[in-house]
Amino acid sequence: MHNYSLESPKDFEVLATSEKCVQAIKHKSKNIYGVLFHPEVRNQEIIRRFVQTFRFTE
Repeated sequence: MHNYSLESPKDFEVLATSEKCVQAIKHKSKNIYGVLFHPEVRNQEIIRRFVQTFRFTE
């Protein structure tokens, strides 16, 4: 699982990368995001920052 990666799809821009792969993408015109992360992380500060970063209201 730690070796999975992808190319940024058409109409998406890369928001974050690591030395190995794309970590976050965003659609250029729609409110669609994709992230690669470890759901087993239990650090509350990391989870809080993640939710705050990607919380959207319309």
